[in-house]
Amino acid sequence: MNYIAVAQLNSTDNIEANFSQVTEQIHAAAKLNPKPQIIFFPENTLYFRINSKDFIEAVNLQHSIVKKIEKLAESSGLYVHYTTAVEISGKIFNSSLLVSPDGKTEIIYNKIHLFDVAIPGQTPISESQVFSRGEFSRVFSIGDMNIGSTICYDVRFAELFGIYAKLGVHAVVVPSAFLVKTGQAHWMTLLKARAIESQCFVIASAQSGKHNSTKFPGEFRETFGHSAVFDPWGDLVAIKESGTGVFTASLDLTRCEAVRRSIPMASHRRL
Repeated sequence: MNYIAVAQLNSTDNIEANFSQVTEQIHAAAKLNPKPQIIFFPENTLYFRINSKDFIEAVNLQHSIVKKIEKLAESSGLYVHYTTAVEISGKIFNSSLLVSPDGKTEIIYNKIHLFDVAIPGQTPISESQVFSRGEFSRVFSIGDMNIGSTICYDVRFAELFGIYAKLGVHAVVVPSAFLVKTGQAHWMTLLKARAIESQCFVIASAQSGKHNSTKFPGEFRETFGHSAVFDPWGDLVAIKESGTGVFTASLDLTRCEAVRRSIPMASHRRL
């Protein structure tokens, strides 16, 4: 059995305040019994851009907060997976980072599908104005778990999950900051569908609630929350609907094998 922790945050445009939330939840996860191998944080972990005119606070591997998270991983004995704006060779990416218990950080994935959307009644969002697009899928391993990488809007693109299904991953992680309107309409349906069609676990850590800007008084964003874990059959394993905090889930990797034997999609693929 593999044990994981999933964190739900309410990040803002204050990187120090967000780090305080991360610290609190890593400490909480380290005290859980059974102790998880890894804690997953949502998209915009360290910086949530509330105002489109705000300067993007991107980190690099030498940033002081990145170094502090490395120390937290060491002291807790946990892998830490988080997603935030990262500067790479002069460009800014929406990236996922993995910190090992020995305190080493690796940038493991850059978001491929950027959220350029105008939803009626809401402020348009255009990630491509500030973020560069990633180009590659990525699988990483924690113990005997092979995990595919996505970020938020990627969940709408089944072809990315199809790559991971063909590789036979045990899980796909979906760190997210889904808006309330699209979350209510699509979030749980998309997660369940991706688990069923990929025949693997889907681990979705989310931002939740009203995110008040610390730089632009009166401005805010709202996100849907509902951090969740689905199993390869599409059953809901665990969920935190609202608020912040951390919860655990146990992943029985033999569940993937059993579902794939029951419905052998891999041998049936034709396209």
